[in-house]
Amino acid sequence: MFSLIGSFAESATYIRQRRILSDGSLAGLQFEIGTGELAPDTRFRPHGHAVHINVAGIR
Repeated sequence: MFSLIGSFAESATYIRQRRILSDGSLAGLQFEIGTGELAPDTRFRPHGHAVHINVAGIR
């Protein structure tokens, strides 16, 4: 999963992983990613992105 996130991560990246439970057992994972450029002296203007990735079928 972190290889996938690394393919679009920028200089400032925050990752939060949550467990999704169903009937008391692990049913999946949810990743919340915030990424962007913060410094004004970068190639692009300061900006950010929010990405949600849901992984189902975890056993």
